[in-house]
Amino acid sequence: GRMRTRTTTIACVMCAFAFFVGCGRGEAPSWKEIANREIAVTRADDGQRRASLELVRIAQGLIGKGDRKRAKDRLETAIEIDPSNPYAYHVLGLVAYREGDAREALALFQKAKTAHTSASSWYFECVLLHGETAERARNWKVAARSYALASKIDESNERARDGLERMEQRVAKIEKKRAANANRVAERS
Repeated sequence: GRMRTRTTTIACVMCAFAFFVGCGRGEAPSWKEIANREIAVTRADDGQRRASLELVRIAQGLIGKGDRKRAKDRLETAIEIDPSNPYAYHVLGLVAYREGDAREALALFQKAKTAHTSASSWYFECVLLHGETAERARNWKVAARSYALASKIDESNERARDGLERMEQRVAKIEKKRAANANRVAERS
C-alpha cells in the first residue's frame, strides 16, 4: 500500500534523475534510455488511460528489443485509445527524433508538451527535445521559444542554456540580414 507507493515514487524520481543527468551530456536519449524510462503515472483510474499506458510500456519493451516498427504500431494504438495520453506522443516523438524525422518529432513533442503537466520531469524533457527538434528542422524561432521555456524550468540545464544562446544568436543574425536587405531595397527605390 503506502510503502509500495512511496518506493515506486522514489524509484521514478531516481530514474528521472539518472535520465536527466544523461541528457545533460548534450545527447538525445539512447534507445536503451527510451526503453527503460519509467512512466511517472503509477495508477490510472480511467480504463482507457490504463490500456493506453500499458501499450506505451509494451512499446518501450519492443524498443528495447530493437523492434521499432511494432513499437510504433503500439504507440499509435495507444493514441487512438486515449488521444490525451502524453506518454504515447512523447515516446513516439522520441522514436521519430532518434530516426531523424524532425518534422514528425516536432509535431509529436508539441502534442506531448500540451498534454503533459508542467510539473512532470517528462514535460521538461519534452520542452527541451521540442527545442532541439525545431533547431534540427531549422525552425529557429520555435526552437528559441522552447529553449527559453526549458531554461526557465531548469536554469542549471546546460543543454537548454546553450540552445537558447545559439538560437538567440541565429535569430539576431537573420534579423540583421533582413534589415540590411530592406535597406538595400529602400535605397534602390
